[in-house]
Amino acid sequence: MPSVGVWDDTLVEVVVTANPTSGQLVGAGDAISVTVQATNVGNVPLPNLTVAGTTSGGVALSNTPQVASNIAPSGTVALTLNGTINGDGEIALKLADSYHRTYLLQTLSYRVDVAAPISVTLVVTSVNPGINTVFGAAEDESSIASFDLEVNGTIYPCMSDDGGFACAWNAGNAAENTIFTLRGRATDAHGNAGWSGIAAATVDATAPQLTLSAASLAALSDGRLSEQERTLTGTLTDNIAAATAELCSDSANCTAEAVQPDASWTLIAPALGDGVTTTVAFVGYDIAGNASQPTTATVVVDTVASMFGPTTINQGVYISRTAVLLGYGTVTDGGGVASVQMYIVRPDGSSTIASGPDQRHRLDRLLCL
Repeated sequence: MPSVGVWDDTLVEVVVTANPTSGQLVGAGDAISVTVQATNVGNVPLPNLTVAGTTSGGVALSNTPQVASNIAPSGTVALTLNGTINGDGEIALKLADSYHRTYLLQTLSYRVDVAAPISVTLVVTSVNPGINTVFGAAEDESSIASFDLEVNGTIYPCMSDDGGFACAWNAGNAAENTIFTLRGRATDAHGNAGWSGIAAATVDATAPQLTLSAASLAALSDGRLSEQERTLTGTLTDNIAAATAELCSDSANCTAEAVQPDASWTLIAPALGDGVTTTVAFVGYDIAGNASQPTTATVVVDTVASMFGPTTINQGVYISRTAVLLGYGTVTDGGGVASVQMYIVRPDGSSTIASGPDQRHRLDRLLCL
């Protein structure tokens, strides 16, 4: 007996290509094509090579058989059978010529996908006036070809989004507590459609209220933000549910964090570099996407300590009823120098502090023994 695809005396090499491939799920009415490529690798001509398909079930071929009248040595022909799949079925692919009995090459099997997608879900919370986005998902043994959102009977197409689907729709100028009816529709690659359950979404048109903590207000109030002050806190309250708080620097470098169950939030200002002036803006969002009024502050980032230049300290001990010069020198800082202080220990062990007024400072202070 010859090997599969090879006749023992004429040495025919055969390659079968089917579209769709055998075993692949198909849709009712899908077209099918099966191509048999035969090469005569013998040394005599191969007459009347015939490719035929015997079908069963819901598979039908429209042009079987196909015949190549003569294949010369080293010659190649491609014979294609076309048909339609309307139900589960098979094709028994057979090969013959003028001198040989029919030879079964291969059996191709197909199963029609008639099942609708399952686990069709739609994530809906609150909605706000204007543009809203809800997210959908579905499962199917075939691929999901499309997902649509129905809102009060109007269909909106959705876009693929990280394994699911994002569905944008416009609620217009809907008033507070207006109710919309939503559901999702998933359609698989073969046209089978499945629906989610109906969800009622209530319009939330009320913006949340964002408040900075006393510590954060104090950190921003002097117009400077040190490394220790970059962690900023506050609360976000809403009539339904607060969602996130966001901090942006100069309308960029934004970071957002979820609001905690106690309505608190914590955000860390970006490290922009010492001496950089920036405007920070805080905005809160509720679960419907409503934004709070922004809270802004312009600050100078001050994350590096002041640097002393050459400094002279007078070593003598002075007893005087008038101010005397204790020391002088220079100091620099990226955010500016507010004051310079000298820590002084008296002979009796007590201490005091002398302050200088500017970057090129002089410390003039009465020292009492």
